[in-house]
Amino acid sequence: MNKKRLTRLLLIVFAVLLVSSLSFAAGSKEGEKPAGKEELIKMTVIFPRSLEVLDDYYINVAWAMGYFEQEGLDVHAEGALGTTDASKLVAEGQGEVALPAPPVLFTAVANGLPIMDVFQQDENYIFGFGVRSDSGINHLSDLKGKIISVGDVGWTVLIDPLLELTVGFTTKDCEVVSAGPGRAQLVAAGKADAVFTWEKEYQLWDAQGIHLKILRGYDYGVRFPGNGHVFATKYIKEHPDRVVKFSRGWAKGIYFGVINPAAATEITLEKYPMLGVAFEDALKAIKAGVWVMTGEITDKHGLGYHEFSYWEELRDILYEQGTIPRKVALEDCITNEFIDEINNFDREEVKQDAMNYKLKPENSQKLKELGLNEYGW
Repeated sequence: MNKKRLTRLLLIVFAVLLVSSLSFAAGSKEGEKPAGKEELIKMTVIFPRSLEVLDDYYINVAWAMGYFEQEGLDVHAEGALGTTDASKLVAEGQGEVALPAPPVLFTAVANGLPIMDVFQQDENYIFGFGVRSDSGINHLSDLKGKIISVGDVGWTVLIDPLLELTVGFTTKDCEVVSAGPGRAQLVAAGKADAVFTWEKEYQLWDAQGIHLKILRGYDYGVRFPGNGHVFATKYIKEHPDRVVKFSRGWAKGIYFGVINPAAATEITLEKYPMLGVAFEDALKAIKAGVWVMTGEITDKHGLGYHEFSYWEELRDILYEQGTIPRKVALEDCITNEFIDEINNFDREEVKQDAMNYKLKPENSQKLKELGLNEYGW
């Protein structure tokens, strides 16, 4: 065998061995995962309402940008009816995360449900009332004796603290009508005087042609805390790493929208095209959402931080109203234990994700027509 043929033969043998070794490293069995690639952990978050809304840009962004996958998670979302169903499902292990309003959380814990809020998503108070512009209702005090439209009668646990703090009466001095998803239409048709609503929702109604004057609790000085990530205490104890990773992926989605609300708007509308809302109208709701989740407290302490004094004020009012049977310890309901870890992500990387997102040409043009910059601000 001459030297040239020998060299060629050795090269062939080397190539065969190289391919074989690569195949072995990748796994030789059908369906076997490549070495080093871990299976994603499935987690389910349960919303206390339907999912097809503009409220949740952060989770839509986290899905679209792969932020949950970066944390090793496969996150799913479900909607639950009623004010307490989501919390009960989480406590029973039928989901990992719920997003109840603080009055619902206090009530659940006071009645023995073992759950805890680890990440307060909504930092600024979101609730208020929508009324017709010709209703003659110009102040929350004007609601006394009026018909208030709600989605569920259980919502009075959210309304009563607001009215008690601002005007000194509760829904016992009003007529409450449960109208489900058509509650805004009831007011528009003149069959109710006011509708209970919140930031990001009434902007959607306005975009859909239901134009109401909004009386915001925030403008009356209300600083009650907002919804957050609630886990079963057992789950927190057994899987603190998953708790952090879930909320961190979520926080990345929030921060993305802070930088580029226009991109967050486009992502959300692509997720739920059935909303039928124009880009420019949806952008208003998304920017309202950014306001809800950020502020002086988050600037100082990080996204998701619980300001205990706000929680204490709400708890005391709920106790005085008889909504909760006892003043539950705040430490049994909320914790800031994980906030630093949750906020420990590369903000510059997320910022670049947001700034480099390419909008559809028609949406970029719309921003120019509105006199906004390329990110929607």
